[in-house]
Amino acid sequence: MAIGQLRPSSTGSEVCDMVAIKWLMHCVANHPICRTPEEETLWLPSRLIDVGSPWNNSGPRLVISSDLNLRHIKPLYTCLSHRWSDENMLKLSASNIDTLKREIPLESLSPTFRDALQVTRKLGARYLWIDSLCILQDSLKDWHAESVEMGKVYNHSLCNIAANASSDIGGGLFQERETRFITPYKLRIVFSGHDETYCFFRANMWCAYITDATLNKRGWVFQERMLSPRTLHYSHQLFWECQTLQACETFPAGLPGGLNDFADHNDAWLPITLKNWRDIGQLWDWGDAIQIYSNCRLTNLEDRLIAIAGIAKEVQPYLKDEYLAGLWKKDLPHNLLWSLVNVSDRAVEKPMTYRCPSWSWASLDFDYADIEFVPPGNIEDTLVSILDARVKSTSGDIFGHLCGGYVELEGRIDQIFSANFPNPGPWLSNHPSYEFRLDVEGNTTDECLYCLPIVIYNQGRSPGHNYPSLITCLLLRPETPEVQTFVRVGTLDVSLDMEVILPLELQWIVDFSRTDRASRFGLSTIMIY
Repeated sequence: MAIGQLRPSSTGSEVCDMVAIKWLMHCVANHPICRTPEEETLWLPSRLIDVGSPWNNSGPRLVISSDLNLRHIKPLYTCLSHRWSDENMLKLSASNIDTLKREIPLESLSPTFRDALQVTRKLGARYLWIDSLCILQDSLKDWHAESVEMGKVYNHSLCNIAANASSDIGGGLFQERETRFITPYKLRIVFSGHDETYCFFRANMWCAYITDATLNKRGWVFQERMLSPRTLHYSHQLFWECQTLQACETFPAGLPGGLNDFADHNDAWLPITLKNWRDIGQLWDWGDAIQIYSNCRLTNLEDRLIAIAGIAKEVQPYLKDEYLAGLWKKDLPHNLLWSLVNVSDRAVEKPMTYRCPSWSWASLDFDYADIEFVPPGNIEDTLVSILDARVKSTSGDIFGHLCGGYVELEGRIDQIFSANFPNPGPWLSNHPSYEFRLDVEGNTTDECLYCLPIVIYNQGRSPGHNYPSLITCLLLRPETPEVQTFVRVGTLDVSLDMEVILPLELQWIVDFSRTDRASRFGLSTIMIY
């Protein structure tokens, strides 16, 4: 489509169908890094929806993948990303699975599901995966088994279909729109010797309709979008996202230069897509992924770890590291010092049932927040040694549901009474001398806590302003008085060069941090659960 040529009035038009098919065919034929690894091409989800072939009128039905005659050729399937609704939608259950294997009545499906069937056929795929129809919704056992495979479901799909513009499952994929707002125009400006032709379009359309879409603010959808090799977004216009190309109807050949990043609400620049996690040549940052994910919402907060388990499981062979409840072993000890900032209005709480060790950011309940880690490039010294770190799963799968875990460290630990100090501490040169950050406010202010210095890091410099180096410590509560076992309750930052105004009870932290590593004394072995 040329500049100035009006786009069709509906995303369900034949013109839009052809744009989507062209994107997919071009990607499959010409984007080698977007293809599924050869050795795993025969993997399929446990269940799929057979959408039927283009040359017959048979209705959709549920199929068991192990019953398919593959003949060494993998059937193509798409996935659907959608928002769940409280409406009485059709769900797979033990009571209707045999009926749905015979046929899924079209009238029982929402407009979004029916549209997804239609798009799947047009893209040339025979099968479709929808979570509510391919996982038994009344079986906790089936949910546990299928949820940890969710990453593979999307990773091995042909394409992910995202219902961005649909407010819930009933809204439908296809949208009517005002075509003038998605059609780019050329304008020649002649003024005072200036004569140039410009192209006018909405510059922030990816951020407005993809990044900030309600669908993409859902926790489960984060891994669906990231792991699928290709995503076809149905918004006010079609958007295409793969490792090689990000495009839309306005710019079907690719977004113009300068639109490949977006600024979040903290003005931190993040990539518009994380699909390039497979490219080990990229400086892929787990912290960037967690930063985006932690700002997504979850209906069930107990899914905090499970909803990114698929990502962790798929990236682990590339990172070649040990996964530890939302963290990676190579990032210890500094990533033990995470903190929640810009938290939603809902108070941060500890869950009623065990989810993971206290040293993981996923051990807390919150609607959405920014998770800040200590920048590894700014670390001047590490004050502890990691002796061991493990997590324990109920199923033996460390990416699944956890029932225990610990970090064993060697370092200097001592008691402090946080209730004795104002928070933050006295200020000097516009910086506090210390600052306590409790994970759950108000629960531990009267307790005797323990302080474990972890790292010294430089906060950086800006023109005309120097920031003091900080000693960042874990705040711990004893779990069993007889032995050195603790749980995390927060962090403590102590400014390195402010002894003159630092309380005497905290002076040992500065003294210890300035001791040569070989001369440090009073070290203990500590277990944090």
